[in-house]
Amino acid sequence: MMSIEKWLEYKKEFREIMRELNEPKVELVKEKNTSGGRVVRIEGVKVDKAELRMFVANFAKPEYVDYKKGEPHAIIRFTDTKSADKFIEDCNNKTKLKALHMNDITVRKLTKEEEDEYLVLVEKRRQDFQQYKATKKKKYDE
Repeated sequence: MMSIEKWLEYKKEFREIMRELNEPKVELVKEKNTSGGRVVRIEGVKVDKAELRMFVANFAKPEYVDYKKGEPHAIIRFTDTKSADKFIEDCNNKTKLKALHMNDITVRKLTKEEEDEYLVLVEKRRQDFQQYKATKKKKYDE
């Protein structure tokens, strides 16, 4: 039979290993993001996510709109840099924005470092959600 001290030591070791495995692999995310320039930040957003998605779709097709209502900014991911550049260029045209009632926003492309940071955060959220789903499924299986 194992002593309680030895068991606690093994438990601590196990938790450290699991924590390391669950951390997003920053190097892998940065390797995947070789091009950069696909992520845009919009400041001054005052609509909900569906309206924001429709607004962005007027200029270019977004890959993902990361926004929670009430936050002052949104992050928009595009499939390529050309779409992101087109979106920014069109947003600089104030007459188009006025017609869509979004004339109080500012749009900028994230730097490579900011984009990498954001993509690591997204990967962490994805892993957390997968872990949540796995634990929820285990509860139902019992």
